[in-house]
Amino acid sequence: ERREQGYVSAELKEVLDKGSGYVKLIREVNDDIPGREVSDKLDKMEKIVTKIFETVRENPEQEDKLSMFMDYYLPTTAKLIMAYRDMDRKEVQGENIKSAKQEIENTLDMINEAFEKLFDSMFKEQSLDVQTDIDVMRTMMKQQGLAPNELDLLKRREAAQNAREAGADMWGGSAPAFPEI
Repeated sequence: ERREQGYVSAELKEVLDKGSGYVKLIREVNDDIPGREVSDKLDKMEKIVTKIFETVRENPEQEDKLSMFMDYYLPTTAKLIMAYRDMDRKEVQGENIKSAKQEIENTLDMINEAFEKLFDSMFKEQSLDVQTDIDVMRTMMKQQGLAPNELDLLKRREAAQNAREAGADMWGGSAPAFPEI
């Protein structure tokens, strides 16, 4: 099915709207948390999640990669960061609150890394397409004599290596031996 430029299906619109809601929630929770370290992690998370949804908006065929992201990872992440915010607001923080907050802080790094991997995976097919195009072009150029083939490259490297090992001077021979005075 061919889509017009800028067309967004109802299903995709729903996913993008939900995604915008999560981005907004991450921003709001981040604004509520004074700690710099956690704020930096949430800034990073917001950027990654925003990039993921921008990519899906531009490439709707990527939507199928978001099922676990939308159904589990984002809702669970939202629950964790809201719990962190709520615990952070407590005037008295006992060992349980401190421990839970530390666990969430540590987990934010893992979440960001996983979200980055998801984002990167969205470009795997494009990367393979690019590599295939390069390989085909290289082969065609070699066949038409427009690019050196592997054997020519190996011969050149070997000749250069031999010249270096022989200590060749600028005339192509060995450096002359001078008698000691």
